[in-house]
Amino acid sequence: MSPPSEHSITVPEIGAGPLRVRVCSWLVALGETVHEGDRIVELSLPGMTFDINSPADGRLISIDKTLGTEVQPGDILGKLLV
Repeated sequence: MSPPSEHSITVPEIGAGPLRVRVCSWLVALGETVHEGDRIVELSLPGMTFDINSPADGRLISIDKTLGTEVQPGDILGKLLV
């Protein structure tokens, strides 16, 4: 069995152009276990919100972008221990 490793949760390319994308809500608390596909964080841009899903089974070990933080594609939102 391989040792646990960290897996980054990143902002995908969403085609928002010049619109500001912000972290709206964390749906999972630090230390909470998630499964691949679970909703983890909600991002918003003017007139729209969308969810970022867990890329893998694991436990949320860091939240790198807090509520209200402006983010761009490729930014690391947090990390999972998988």
